[in-house]
Amino acid sequence: MKQLLAPKRQKLLLFFMIFFFGIYIMLLFYKYYQQPGLFIDESAYANEINSIIRYGCDTHGYYHPVYFQGPYGGQSILGSWFIIPWLKIFGFSIATWRFPFLLINLLLILSLTILTVVFTKKLVAGLLMELSLITAPWIYLSARWVLDCNIAPLVFMFGLMGIAISLTILKSKLCLILSLLVIALTAYGYVAFWLYLPIFLICLFGYLWRQKFLSLREILFVSFLIGLLVLPLVIFAYEVNIKKILTAQKFLWLTLPPLPGNRVTSLINFHKGNLLLTMINNCLLGWKQYLFGSDNSPWNSIQPYGIMFPPFFIIAAVGAWGKIKNHPLALWRSLLNLSILSFVPLMFIVKPNYNHWNALNWPLIVLLGIGAMLIWENLNKQKLKLLLVGIPLMVFALFINSYYGGFKQQNTYFNNGIKNDYSSVRLQDMKPLVTMVQKNPQHDFYISGLSNIFVFFKTINPVSPHQDAQLSDQGKGEAPRFRYGNLVDYQHLSKIKLHDYLVIPYSDLSWQSDLQSYQTKITHAQQFKLKKCWNFLATKYTIMQRIK
Repeated sequence: MKQLLAPKRQKLLLFFMIFFFGIYIMLLFYKYYQQPGLFIDESAYANEINSIIRYGCDTHGYYHPVYFQGPYGGQSILGSWFIIPWLKIFGFSIATWRFPFLLINLLLILSLTILTVVFTKKLVAGLLMELSLITAPWIYLSARWVLDCNIAPLVFMFGLMGIAISLTILKSKLCLILSLLVIALTAYGYVAFWLYLPIFLICLFGYLWRQKFLSLREILFVSFLIGLLVLPLVIFAYEVNIKKILTAQKFLWLTLPPLPGNRVTSLINFHKGNLLLTMINNCLLGWKQYLFGSDNSPWNSIQPYGIMFPPFFIIAAVGAWGKIKNHPLALWRSLLNLSILSFVPLMFIVKPNYNHWNALNWPLIVLLGIGAMLIWENLNKQKLKLLLVGIPLMVFALFINSYYGGFKQQNTYFNNGIKNDYSSVRLQDMKPLVTMVQKNPQHDFYISGLSNIFVFFKTINPVSPHQDAQLSDQGKGEAPRFRYGNLVDYQHLSKIKLHDYLVIPYSDLSWQSDLQSYQTKITHAQQFKLKKCWNFLATKYTIMQRIK
């Protein structure tokens, strides 16, 4: 009887795996080109890649840069390697821009699920791993928009899987070396990985040597190859952080740009107060963010769901330390634990949020899946097994409900942005302003936050580095201070001329019935008439023209 039922049970498990994955794909792609709005760093990254596609160089005019200087402190180039070929074929839109990132996330989820089935030879284990991945809020949030630093953990996980496959299934040193080189490439994906990779690779080489997977000679050979692979970045880091170059340098055919707005702000202040106490508090703050389900960045998390629902860390702990009899799965778990332990030193010096500490997120979620498998094997009652499957689905349903504003369609960061905040802008809301600016090139438009909003203008209407230099008062590729074309920063409002325009929230205006005109709450010397009113930056905005 059991032999007759077994195939039916396997088919049922396979059906649910396909069904849940299909539902997840639909949820992941639902309005992904609208929600969330375009994040400011995402827009800046799109401008760099658009510039390379259109003009062959980045926004600063550099050819083959090892790092994008950008307007806000620099961005990594690894993500561009995946996005550029896609955009060259299909052109730029928010949908085509975000699609490759979605696809890579889905491929990683699918690969991890299949790997689990292969290691355990159990479909139920694959189902539990799949559910752990597709119900993780972090994966859903980070997959729907493009942030350069979030590509590094994806590539890292593919490399880590390659190592596990090389050691267990293929038993191939060539595949092992190739997987190590894939992991080394993550140095081109995120500055924090410059610190993380040396620690991880030292720990990993120690593990591989102790387990007799690699000899010392082979480890030295692989280290040499990795050194060659990341040599341009090593030289770049030296030029930027030690020599503090102010002009671009060349290394072979590559450009090493200056980086005046360095990303060292992601690290703690080593020169202020009690350093040891600062480091301890930094580490505790990070774990508080993980265990309480929010890093207080609205684009990264919805409280209290975190990277995964905080109570599920208990299950992840079971996955990290529970007894595993299956050798391939045990080895895979060892690699995941090693990747997490390697990040521990950085917890004391890298300021915590879910992006800065993103090397932890995927391994923790995979350990959650392994923990669910171990618990499943020790449950006898079917009702408890159903709870193990059902609770993550219910929590994820609540998370999705919050993400889209609930049944009452409440405003959230993801569907509406933040009031008067340029961290996220919906491009469809930008277009009325862009159209007005283009139709009136002879007049200036005074607007707040010029150094932030200009990147969205460039995303909608890309310009060459030469054109950018003519538009910006700070030169090509740089964030303007006071002027970008006929856009002028609001702080110079006192210089506004007759018939020039002012872009301002409606709430900052006052109607003067005796003059039949508007005045701002800052100055009463100028009078304006209303030219346009629309929803922008999660509030009611106006375009006013000075009439007196």
